[in-house]
Amino acid sequence: MVPTTQTRAALLAQLRCDRRDADPCDVTLSTSVPRRERQHRRALREITVLRYRGEPLYVAKVPLGDDDGRVAAEYGKLRALGKASLCRPLRRAGQGYVMSYVPAADVPDLFLGLSADSQLGLCLSVVNEVVRLARHDPDRIIWGDDDPLEVLRSCGVDPERFAGTRTLAAARRALVGPAHGDLAAWNVRFDPLTGRVAFVDWEDYCQVGLPALDVVNFLATLAVLLYPDAQTWDELFADCFERPGTYRELVRSSIRHWTALTGSGGRDTLELLPAYCAAMVHRVTREGRSADHLFFTTFGRLFPSARLAWMDELDDHITKEGDEP
Repeated sequence: MVPTTQTRAALLAQLRCDRRDADPCDVTLSTSVPRRERQHRRALREITVLRYRGEPLYVAKVPLGDDDGRVAAEYGKLRALGKASLCRPLRRAGQGYVMSYVPAADVPDLFLGLSADSQLGLCLSVVNEVVRLARHDPDRIIWGDDDPLEVLRSCGVDPERFAGTRTLAAARRALVGPAHGDLAAWNVRFDPLTGRVAFVDWEDYCQVGLPALDVVNFLATLAVLLYPDAQTWDELFADCFERPGTYRELVRSSIRHWTALTGSGGRDTLELLPAYCAAMVHRVTREGRSADHLFFTTFGRLFPSARLAWMDELDDHITKEGDEP
């Protein structure tokens, strides 16, 4: 793909602003569409990376066709977030914008090649970043007083559909605070040299959200990466939740880390999986697409009736009142 003239001009203008003596002959531009849009064969965004003498410096994100205003709104959200995001918005590019390049690679491109320790470290770093985004400091977390069920409704999910289930009880106890809103594994970048993670694609960021859903989103989409050879979504669910293995250990460690940082219940957190799945179905159908063939439809159907005794272990590290430490 070739970037639009407007995109190219905005990227070169940013380069000249930062490096007045930069030689345009040393510039290369590469353009693609986001991974999720390639998967669904629908190009809505154009992503262009500017490299100077081989070093990636900037990324331009520009909507294609009729814009719904989400990219322009994302620019404003990133400006408001400031240092909470490693994506620094630099200048507008038509209906899109130019941002700083975030090293080093999307999680799906490297996860299976990491050692077990590095995979776990990445997951724990993602949890750390979710908590940091939710205004964590060494002593406490400042959470909002908003009703978590109302926040869930704002995601297009009627909590009463989970009446009589642990999911509804867990949703009532969910912590409210700033949340990324679309923390799939492909919206996380990881630098193996520094061990640092960074979130991208902030279109769905909300200041009043359910951060636990970010954790659940990341872990749910991680399943697709870990078991690429699963023949059906039912088989994938069984591999992840009903059979011991790498995925279960990553989920257990990640959620226990989340509970240690936030005081949330571990089982409560994973019980939000059906709510996450329902929110994703709502998002897809709102875009005029069917969600019947997508993994979260199957996960949302199977999880409520699955007997997953190992989930009780998600809280077994918490010392209960009256117990010996």
